[in-house]
Amino acid sequence: QCADCHNSHRATAKTTRDGVSTLTGWEASGRLEGVSGVQVVNGAAGTAPSYTFLSGVDTNVVPANAVTREYQLCFKCHSGFTTQLPNIVGKPSRDRLDKGVEFNPNNPSYHPIEAPGKNTSPAMIASLSGYSPYRQWTFGIGDTIRCSNCHASSTKYNQATPPAAGSSLPAHTSQVAGILLAPYRNRVLKPVGEAYNAAEFKLCFMCHATGPFDGTNSSATNWTKHNGHTNTRTGTNAGGQDIDSPSANGGNAICSECHYRIHSATYKVGTQSITSARGMVNFSPNVVGAGAAWNGSGCSNFTCHGKRH
Repeated sequence: QCADCHNSHRATAKTTRDGVSTLTGWEASGRLEGVSGVQVVNGAAGTAPSYTFLSGVDTNVVPANAVTREYQLCFKCHSGFTTQLPNIVGKPSRDRLDKGVEFNPNNPSYHPIEAPGKNTSPAMIASLSGYSPYRQWTFGIGDTIRCSNCHASSTKYNQATPPAAGSSLPAHTSQVAGILLAPYRNRVLKPVGEAYNAAEFKLCFMCHATGPFDGTNSSATNWTKHNGHTNTRTGTNAGGQDIDSPSANGGNAICSECHYRIHSATYKVGTQSITSARGMVNFSPNVVGAGAAWNGSGCSNFTCHGKRH
């Protein structure tokens, strides 16, 4: 119901109450005043946090009842605080994963919802500040982001006059699957011969530079072979286009073949062994091989695009 996310008697649309970025996530805006949510206390990497319900009731009298971070509202439904919908057998790309586990700042890598990210390299600085025709916001390595910087109503989005990162970005409806703010090709693999198209990954390029993927700038990444995989693969395999099918695909790579769990690298697939989960590298089911691994600079023990690594 609308009241699950909004308290119509207490909400305010004043711009002075727009969300504000902090080192522990974005503050809840005035539009979320009086709503309920959940607070987390994180443990070790990959473990479920402890959850405390925040009622949103009488917060002027009992401040501890208040939702103070925007993600605390999202976690009320999208974490282990409640029972998640059952997963679909054979379709791990559609798994309902515990966002409390995924965004734990103790994980080796994650999108910075609860805390700034761990990649503070010059390449990441270049990625977040470099050219992209789809750039929406310019975040820095010390910033946090909002769930609604990716999941928001695409009908409010205007590339010519983009809204501020902390402004009203309701996650009510979208023309893109997953209530995403922009297109993100994440399940349908490219057959041999299909060219790279940056617009299919516009969601990523709203924050990250396009250069490493079209070959115009290799410095905005810690791995120099992005362009070779997204742009120049001729392919040797024609095993289908479903990312959840082992050995599928033979053409240019899509982002989610190497960054399958895009919130963080916490949930691995199958028998792969992520020896270094930096860069949110976690391989999709179409990448096959027992003990498939990423060691921080290269790949080993698997077959992808028909090529044995």
